[in-house]
Amino acid sequence: MKLKIDKIITRSKNKDGEDYISKFGKPYVNVSINSDGVWYSCFDYNGQTRNWAEGQEIDVEIEEKGQYKNIILPKKENVFMDRLGALEQRVSDLEHVIGNKGTLEFKKKDKDFKAVSALSQAESGGDVDTELPF
Repeated sequence: MKLKIDKIITRSKNKDGEDYISKFGKPYVNVSINSDGVWYSCFDYNGQTRNWAEGQEIDVEIEEKGQYKNIILPKKENVFMDRLGALEQRVSDLEHVIGNKGTLEFKKKDKDFKAVSALSQAESGGDVDTELPF
């Protein structure tokens, strides 16, 4: 479910000023979000909500327990697997470009670089060592 954060409140201490600590001894942050007049909450143990801000749209799962609407944060392993999948796709795209003797253009530190496959350069008679920026 997509939620637009109208208001976000994070608390790491209870009303007595003590840190929130789980029954397993791990500190956490209590996060409450208002979206379209409805309040949602979650407990963040891994800092996943650290970059959430008002006006941002987030994609989360919601679990309703009576009058409460709880945000289900993805498990750390799932976040890792998503990031790994994105990296694998990027590597695959790069291998495809290199394998097809193509070029890939990208920006690095405000300078334009062109990465050209070594095979393509060798076939055209270019000097691979001087053409590649790395």
